[in-house]
Amino acid sequence: MMAKKNQAELDAIIDNFDAPKLLLDRTVEAGPDEMLYLMHDRENHKFAVWARDYMSELEYEAIGLERNERIKVVKWFKLKNADDYETIDEGSKYYCDGDWYAVGLIG
Repeated sequence: MMAKKNQAELDAIIDNFDAPKLLLDRTVEAGPDEMLYLMHDRENHKFAVWARDYMSELEYEAIGLERNERIKVVKWFKLKNADDYETIDEGSKYYCDGDWYAVGLIG
C-alpha cells in the first residue's frame, strides 16, 4: 500500500518539476500502488500529481488516467534537470521514496 503524502511532502516532490506552486484539493487512492493528488495553482488551473510504484511511458499513463479516472492530461511537466535525461519521457518522471511521480496539467 502506498503511503499518502501531505502538502509539505508534495511540495518537495513538485519542486523538482518545472511547474508552479500547487495546493492540494484532494487525494484519490487509485489502486493499491497508485495515488492521485488533485491540485490547483493560484490562477485555479487544475493539476494532477500521479504517483505509482511503477510508471510506464507517460503517453500510456495519460490513457490510463483518462480511461480509469476520467482525467485528461493536457501536458506533463518536465523535471528542472530534464536535459540530463536521454528522453523527454524520462525527464518528466521523478523517483522518490520507492515511488514514481509525474505532474500534469489536466483539463
